[in-house]
Amino acid sequence: MRMRLLASGLMVTALALSQGVTTFAASKVQTSLTAVDAGIFIFAPSGSSATLVGDGFDKQGFGLNKKVGSGGQFDLLGPASMCADGFTGRLAGTFTESDGSTFSYTIDNQLCPTGVTMVYSATGTYKITGGTGKYANAKGGGLFEGLADFADAKYKCLLFGTITY
Repeated sequence: MRMRLLASGLMVTALALSQGVTTFAASKVQTSLTAVDAGIFIFAPSGSSATLVGDGFDKQGFGLNKKVGSGGQFDLLGPASMCADGFTGRLAGTFTESDGSTFSYTIDNQLCPTGVTMVYSATGTYKITGGTGKYANAKGGGLFEGLADFADAKYKCLLFGTITY
């Protein structure tokens, strides 16, 4: 009788642990995301879109900074509603971590003159649209801030929000 109870107890414990492992393996990571990026842009002959290439880092939760490469396409969409002499834009970009995992995002923003010739301050929102590797089903979003220097063809940006993968 004691052996049967012991065996039953061990089976219940093993089942509970295996279900816990399954639940843990199936769970998603949801955490804060901070990504900083800087680089150059190259406008197409039409002048209404540009290719961006840069690098920076991303930080998730309280983790360490991870170096990332970045790339994307920026499209001018029209005049800004937030300021005079500004414009709206959309950036479809990708961050690539050293292990090859990527997450893609779309930034919708307005760029307003800063008072320095051809330098614009950008504000808006971003949405994570997917990825590869560990970010294959990534989602998330948040706020975006940036600075574009059209005279020197350089940009800097900050994404702050959440990521789930």
